[in-house]
Amino acid sequence: MNSSIASGKQNKNSHILNTLTLKLIALFTMLIDHIGILLFDASGEQAIISESVYDILRAIGRCSFPIFCYMLVEGFHYSRNVKKYFARLVVFAIISQIPYNLCFQHTFFYLHALNIFFTLLLGLLTIYVLDNCMKAMQIKPKSRTIYFGIGCITLVVSQYLAEEFYMSYGRYGILMIAIFYLFRIPDDDFENDRVTLKYTCIQAMLIFVITYLYQPELQFYCLISFVFILMYNRKKGPGMKYLFYGFYPAHLLLLYGLYLLLY
Repeated sequence: MNSSIASGKQNKNSHILNTLTLKLIALFTMLIDHIGILLFDASGEQAIISESVYDILRAIGRCSFPIFCYMLVEGFHYSRNVKKYFARLVVFAIISQIPYNLCFQHTFFYLHALNIFFTLLLGLLTIYVLDNCMKAMQIKPKSRTIYFGIGCITLVVSQYLAEEFYMSYGRYGILMIAIFYLFRIPDDDFENDRVTLKYTCIQAMLIFVITYLYQPELQFYCLISFVFILMYNRKKGPGMKYLFYGFYPAHLLLLYGLYLLLY
């Protein structure tokens, strides 16, 4: 038997995606998803593509959100300044709302659907609290019950807020971010294929459960994203941070312009 397999040592040939590549996959699949929505038309009366093609495009698009959630957790873990990370999400959540409204609601002002940045923003705040609670539990073992309770309450309140304020993916999105955080592969074990596979399977099974509960049908295709996540090598790659923030509102505006031309 190959010694690297027996020891669980990572096969580097299978871990070929850095942060940049994984984010590009998320952006590309999101774009395909939104093109599907645009070309099919919400009413179905002016559909340019068939319903079967629409379903295929939406299924491909299901891969994007889990990758965004996964990368949010990775970004939180490696961020040297979480406050700046939080501030960036706030800024782009506000900037993106009008393009989001135009693209999906065809109006400037609409507060019954908030864009994905708001979900990621609330998710970041949630795992920030959870992270501090877990650290406090280690420092003050006698107060573990208190901090565990605070963490649970935070998770429940975040789900409530996500639903109450009509954030994209709602409680499902918050739970997915929490799953990626709580079952993140430890840095010391990341080079071990067995440990990596174990944690990834746990994440996938839990996400399967919450998908079954809250986002059935096409959303099950989100599990395909784990193929790409398993190929992630935790290397940063070329720095193009603001490309990913700016792409979201920019592509929504372009799609809205295309909508005006088509319909």
